[in-house]
Amino acid sequence: MRRALWCLMMIATVVAFSVSVSAGNFVIKTADVVLWRGETNSVLVLHNPEGMLVERITLMFPGRVQVTEFITYDGVMERRQEGDSIVLTGALLKSGFVQLRWRPASIMPISARLEGDQLDRTLQLADVAARIGERPEVRVIRNEEFGEAMIVRRGEAAKTLTLQFDITVENVYVVGLGCLPTLVHAGSDVVITGDFIEGATIDIRWEPSDARLIGGSFDDSPLEMGEIDLVPIGGMWRADPSPAFVGEPVTFRIMRQSGMTYSWDFGDGGRASGAVAEHTFERAGKYLVTLFLRTPNDKEFLYQGWLTVSSEGRQGSPGNIAPDAIPGGPYGPYDLVWDGNEWIGGEEEDGYWVDYYYCDVYFDASPSYDPDGEVVEYRWDFGDGTTVTSASPYVLHRVEVTIREDDPITDEIIRVPVTLTVYDDRGESGSSTTYAEFYNPGWWGGGE
Repeated sequence: MRRALWCLMMIATVVAFSVSVSAGNFVIKTADVVLWRGETNSVLVLHNPEGMLVERITLMFPGRVQVTEFITYDGVMERRQEGDSIVLTGALLKSGFVQLRWRPASIMPISARLEGDQLDRTLQLADVAARIGERPEVRVIRNEEFGEAMIVRRGEAAKTLTLQFDITVENVYVVGLGCLPTLVHAGSDVVITGDFIEGATIDIRWEPSDARLIGGSFDDSPLEMGEIDLVPIGGMWRADPSPAFVGEPVTFRIMRQSGMTYSWDFGDGGRASGAVAEHTFERAGKYLVTLFLRTPNDKEFLYQGWLTVSSEGRQGSPGNIAPDAIPGGPYGPYDLVWDGNEWIGGEEEDGYWVDYYYCDVYFDASPSYDPDGEVVEYRWDFGDGTTVTSASPYVLHRVEVTIREDDPITDEIIRVPVTLTVYDDRGESGSSTTYAEFYNPGWWGGGE
């Protein structure tokens, strides 16, 4: 029990140290909540503030985020995404806390709701209302073949959607998410009926493509028109519809608007600005690409989409593409916990002392994917003769490190290679190596 508490204290020290020395700033820094915003990722450390069992934590964000690290101390919790929220379920004990690290760093959590048998409390976190404006009801999409718009009902339920165009449109096609829209009339005015509850989404396409949507209303309530024309290809703002590969530049673009500023976050730590941006991904994976748009009156909107980047030339059996293993990381650096020492050898002049250390690390392979099937098995090789095979992408493993006391100390960080192999539903496999990193206990600024 004393060892477990010692490890917990050491790890908590590492969390505070690692965020304080990196480029970034604290949004919140209290005994219960540490919220830190960095340049490429942000961190939330949330303690159990009530001392009662927490069974569910709901973290609300103003947009989607991609979690790069999730750790639970003194408890067991599982993570899942529900829209723009991250939901943690399980059990967090009275002395426990959770830590999340995510991208894009610019997206801060709005609130955290903690629930249990005797607990229901909401903690207000970052104030993002002034930074991220309410996303408009209408997002107009332009391409050469047809016009398109995504319309989301933001208010109370409505029955009729009326749209005005600058010229007559025809070949109108509508489809709904959360509703069943029916096209009643086409022309310069388009009338669509249905049960448009709050959150219902209507995708409408029309010809000719140069017809402009200039206004509309739900019942008698005017639509809030978007201030941006997006150019999505395959769900992303891609200038090139071909597949994305590691090491090859990918171009993103939106239609330039006067007075607008554009900031891109590519989900791997890379960022850019401008209406046209180019980025090269160095590793295969599924990346959340985010565009922040600032209007001339300093109102911001964000638009997001997922991009899958494949390993170039990846082969599999005939008719099957091998899966990509995305092990996450590098993990850490963490502090190691001393676990005793031992004399190795015979006489004093022939032997040596070794110190044994360990640290529990939570590994996350959830970004791994199979482009033509699904990943069904994850096999971790921790480099110490230990392997773990599971159907779950998550594993908690105690990494053990042995250090000879007479070895010269040359590096501040100890890197332990960890290899992940994933298998798809047709037996093909893919592998990749990451590292678990630890502060060297003998490092004191370069001396031996």
